[in-house]
Amino acid sequence: MNVVENRMFIKASKELMDEIAKKFGVTFRSVQMALAFQTNSPSARLYRSYALEHGGKMYRVEEVENPHKHIINI
Repeated sequence: MNVVENRMFIKASKELMDEIAKKFGVTFRSVQMALAFQTNSPSARLYRSYALEHGGKMYRVEEVENPHKHIINI
């Protein structure tokens, strides 16, 4: 399994994603893919910028080491 070490996404309400799709004349799925950083076209960057300017929040998910990998027997 291929694990993504550093992933970003923008969380936006369904209403905001519908607004973006309607404003730019694209499908809801196109907006979803852009906000999930699955596409990186100029249009996708525009949708992400619009989402962030209208209440969307950007998150970064990072893989971290297991802090419990060393077991101590008592």
